[in-house]
Amino acid sequence: TATSTSYGLRMGYQPMLESYISLSLSDTSVTMLPSIGGVTGGTATGTFSATVITDNPGGYSLFMNASTSPALKSGSYSFADYAPAAAGTPDYSWLIVATASEFGFTAEGTHIVQKFKDDGVNTCATSTNDAADKCWYGFSTSAENTALSYSSNYPSGPQTTIRLQAQAGSSKMQEPGAYQAVITTTALAN
Repeated sequence: TATSTSYGLRMGYQPMLESYISLSLSDTSVTMLPSIGGVTGGTATGTFSATVITDNPGGYSLFMNASTSPALKSGSYSFADYAPAAAGTPDYSWLIVATASEFGFTAEGTHIVQKFKDDGVNTCATSTNDAADKCWYGFSTSAENTALSYSSNYPSGPQTTIRLQAQAGSSKMQEPGAYQAVITTTALAN
């Protein structure tokens, strides 16, 4: 590589290509509503979207991970990370037992990975459908690939919507508090 104030030159066989990648989030602080009753239980939801734009010919990968396990906490109290019936495969419909409280997510959009696609009936990680509010999964401190593209999408890219959900079952006495989760969203060029 040779540079000066008026030029930049990359020489040799297949010189290194620089690529552009950006990640923008619709919201960096999501409030889940409505409040969940400690005695009666209930469900709170929230959403945000992530848009990745890259000129990288190999596309991008979008990852998410929680800073703690379990992810949703208030002091020493917590909601368990959502546990699907089959390890590694999201549940088509959100389902917890009445004595539990859990927190999880689903991803929606044109670039979601196969894990979050469904057959439109009752099974995730199959077919090509992307039904709204389906294919629920739990957070982990390990990075989870949620969206993937194998080509450039510069200068504009589609949104990936992340739906969050927390539920305390009707027989679960959930301790009161301001529960928070820190979720890291990362985009990498492939």
